[in-house]
Amino acid sequence: MKGAVKMAGGRPRKDYVQFNMKMDREIMDRLVAHADAMGQTKTKCVEMIITKYLDEYEKNPPQKEKEVMK
Repeated sequence: MKGAVKMAGGRPRKDYVQFNMKMDREIMDRLVAHADAMGQTKTKCVEMIITKYLDEYEKNPPQKEKEVMK
């Protein structure tokens, strides 16, 4: 794993970048409920959601730039 640092007796740390943002409270409430239901951290859920979105976007890019945020 690139940039990973081994911990004594544990698994390697994940290479990461700090990401901070303000989020609409209703969306955050939905994210928290989703993370709890999935038994995952909010970070893991956001990573999975963004990955899924980007994978789909790369497979089927919009025809026009204006269609991106519909």
